[in-house]
Amino acid sequence: DDGRPVLQGQGLHLHDFCRVGLAERAAMPGKVVSIPVKPGDELKAGDIAIVLEAMKMQSNYKVSSDCVVKNILVAEGDSVQDNQTLIELEIKKEA
Repeated sequence: DDGRPVLQGQGLHLHDFCRVGLAERAAMPGKVVSIPVKPGDELKAGDIAIVLEAMKMQSNYKVSSDCVVKNILVAEGDSVQDNQTLIELEIKKEA
């Protein structure tokens, strides 16, 4: 484990870098059901960042370590494609 927050769901551990930090990406085409976070929210390991529905199954995607939500790039009800950036995260800095 390299300490980066990653998106976990459906048995997957997904992480990727984008221009402004870490990004949560869709694992497969689907629909955004719920986004229980907003920019600026501080998340703890295990917190749900987004809920997607694919193939008639809902999946809670959770972060694996403490981080801060930088930006949300989708809205509830949006259709998403695999590998589409959904939420940008930043590792929480220790004080």
